[in-house]
Amino acid sequence: MEHTTLSHTDISFQDEYIIKAYDIDMHKNASPLALLKLMHETAMQNVMKLNISVWDLEPLHLSWVLMRQYVHFDRLPKLGKKIQILTYPAGFQKVMTYRDYKVVDEQGALIIHSSSTWLLMDTQKRTLTNIPPAILALKKDIPPSETCLPRANFKLAQVKTPTMSKHYEVGWFDLDFNGHANNIPYLRWMLEPLESHLKKWQLSHLEIQYKAECHWKDRVVAQVQPLENNSFLHRLINENDGKVLAQARTSWRLK
Repeated sequence: MEHTTLSHTDISFQDEYIIKAYDIDMHKNASPLALLKLMHETAMQNVMKLNISVWDLEPLHLSWVLMRQYVHFDRLPKLGKKIQILTYPAGFQKVMTYRDYKVVDEQGALIIHSSSTWLLMDTQKRTLTNIPPAILALKKDIPPSETCLPRANFKLAQVKTPTMSKHYEVGWFDLDFNGHANNIPYLRWMLEPLESHLKKWQLSHLEIQYKAECHWKDRVVAQVQPLENNSFLHRLINENDGKVLAQARTSWRLK
């Protein structure tokens, strides 16, 4: 297992968390959803420190939108264990910005790593927009490319023959401060159709692409197609207009 010393720089943010009872699953491991919440909370603290959070960008009618994320789960921490999460901007390219996450346990072992791709949305026009020069100015402080993770530039195959599905209605408590369901409900909805598979298997790899918004009381359906080697394709569709909201590929191993 790889061991690492988290390198904290002026452009990064690092925090320590203890896995609580509300973070764990029936096996007393932190759930992937809980860990992603902690990772995104760390990112929020990072952009607040850098003065590029949604509140800083609100006067410009801009907000960050997660486009793609790759996550590798080597091991899930258990109840009461301490973890440290480091996150930092990892680069800019045209309209995209990249962000890495690294999670280590109490012994310094790297147990989770994730790369992600983000865009800026014009909150009035609901369209994507160019990254302002003030944000691009951070480029000079980004860690060297050799210390960053491979970028989340994957492409996902289409779901063609789903064998599992589940229907949902977007609830009030699925909404975030942008007024739409955020990435955590999307992933929860996409994983739930696996049902009995979740009891015996642990998520090891996740590739997810977010494609469209959904809002309060929208009806959505999650579809899943099995692949070889204990992997699955996932698709989330807005039943109101037929738009694909998100796609994903997951791989699993025995708990």
